Amino acid sequence: MQYLQIDDHKIIFADYSLPSASDREEALRSGMSLIDACSLTMIEHSLRPEISLRQNLQEIRQQHPLFQKTLELEVLVSGNATLVPITEYEEQSKEAFFQCVFSESEKSKFRVFSQVLPMVRSVLVSGARESICQAIEEEFRGAAITYDSTLSALIRHFAPISDNKHRFRVFIHCRFHFVDIFIFDGRNLTMLTSYEVGSAMDVAYFVLAAVKMQGLPLKDIPYYVIGDATMGAEVLEAMKNFTTHCKFTTLVDEFGDRPLTTHPAVSYDLAVRILD
Repeated sequence: MQYLQIDDHKIIFADYSLPSASDREEALRSGMSLIDACSLTMIEHSLRPEISLRQNLQEIRQQHPLFQKTLELEVLVSGNATLVPITEYEEQSKEAFFQCVFSESEKSKFRVFSQVLPMVRSVLVSGARESICQAIEEEFRGAAITYDSTLSALIRHFAPISDNKHRFRVFIHCRFHFVDIFIFDGRNLTMLTSYEVGSAMDVAYFVLAAVKMQGLPLKDIPYYVIGDATMGAEVLEAMKNFTTHCKFTTLVDEFGDRPLTTHPAVSYDLAVRILD
């Protein structure tokens, strides 16, 4: 399977392929898991703003033959997304709902997607600019392309993580110039919000404001910091000024030491989407 993730400043291509039948048998005989036997190719490409997105994609594919014969491609969309209770969701109204929530969708056309998340009894409604979708589909003409929000994989991953001592949990996902905040009450996701940030103190401010908005005690609930390692370490230090129940967790901590969790180009949300 091949994956494509486009952020504001870079493109990540990933190919995570199952081994051949003979290699699978050898892996099982040696006690290796099939996940660890998969082959990983990861390409990180800085976006060149002076050329179009399609030209950026063409440059990568010309340099890496593996991505010239793509048959299946999953595009992971970062950006605007919101939750709708599953009992209130209407598929035919998702575009209107998205436009109502995100005013910028009135200025440029968005393609709207939905992902049912039964573990939190909600539907995640997200969108990507139509121009981006068209550039991808023109470049990968003939491939079977699907779209999913990066947030859906994170919600599925976070929902079962429990703390026997605490009913509420806060997950702080740090990414380039942004933070995603998830607040859970048991398995119920009571808040999902994202902010553009410039520093670790910005992150701490938005996290504490979200917790306070929910009417929760700031010091008595656990906070899990994940994502970008540099920002995560800084956020952990900033949060220590307000709580003692905060820890930073890496991909290796969660999934063990394997090629995907130690690759410098892989993002936390991409790894979770592949491994979970």
